[in-house]
Amino acid sequence: LGGGTGCEFECVGEGGEGFAGREGGQGLTADRRGVLAGADRRPRSDLPNVAAILRERQVPCVGLATKEYYEAPYHTWFQGRITAAHGNSWTISYANGSTLQIDDELEIRRAIDATALPEWAPLLAKVKGAYQYLEDRITDNCQAAYACAEQHRVTGLLRAFNPSFAHGEVDHRFVQELAALPLFSHVPNIADHLIEELPLYLVACGQSSRIGDQSD
Repeated sequence: LGGGTGCEFECVGEGGEGFAGREGGQGLTADRRGVLAGADRRPRSDLPNVAAILRERQVPCVGLATKEYYEAPYHTWFQGRITAAHGNSWTISYANGSTLQIDDELEIRRAIDATALPEWAPLLAKVKGAYQYLEDRITDNCQAAYACAEQHRVTGLLRAFNPSFAHGEVDHRFVQELAALPLFSHVPNIADHLIEELPLYLVACGQSSRIGDQSD
């Protein structure tokens, strides 16, 4: 995020929609906060790099909490605790009385529940502060010089030129909102021209090989 009236932010489009909807601010949802805290089902947290660093620095030892997701037929998280450690072998015990022996250090590190480590809460508090800062700017809950709501609205409308977004999302109403932007005011009858070309444009978007690939 940059400062002043010319600020731009990376978190636009799909990312920004998590903080503010196109029709108005919705705020940082409870679901989003739960994901950050690692309270949801999957993923374990929205801070995978931080979690990986914490696990790398943590010595796998007796007493550490573990949390692992198992696919079919379980499709759920299993929480346990390391109850034995001998050389390169660790035992995880679960609430139902079952145990699991792991003989690979990389695997046991992956099983460590980073959200249960003492370092997690302070880090999470700092991240939530950053989320709140961004939310305040996108919803204009800040000084006028730092407000971003209008910029977020404009960048949201400009996604009409992204084929992978336009396909299935852009309609006549979307185009009319887009055409009403001041940056198009010098183009005569821009709304009529865009709406006229819309059907062919959407067909081209649907056929584009970029559908589903927004890596660039």
